[in-house]
Amino acid sequence: MDDLDSEWKRKGATLTDKTACKEFGLTPDDLNVALEAGALQWRETSIYGNPCLRLLRKHPVMPGALRMWADRSLWDAARGSGPDRSRPSR
Repeated sequence: MDDLDSEWKRKGATLTDKTACKEFGLTPDDLNVALEAGALQWRETSIYGNPCLRLLRKHPVMPGALRMWADRSLWDAARGSGPDRSRPSR
């Protein structure tokens, strides 16, 4: 079995997109930008028939990448928004 495939199957090695948002204080948009940038390893799956994303917790850049995308200034720079277009507050 491939080492990466076994990582995905290990208990506690993954978290859902919603759990990642709660754990790292992100919005779903923040997470989508990080995923589009290729900063995380993810797979599409479903839980009880509801679609979700499964993120690999042990990915080397996972915590750093999510914290980086949580920083509003870096998020704005990645999205290309200027000072006149700020993100809405939560």
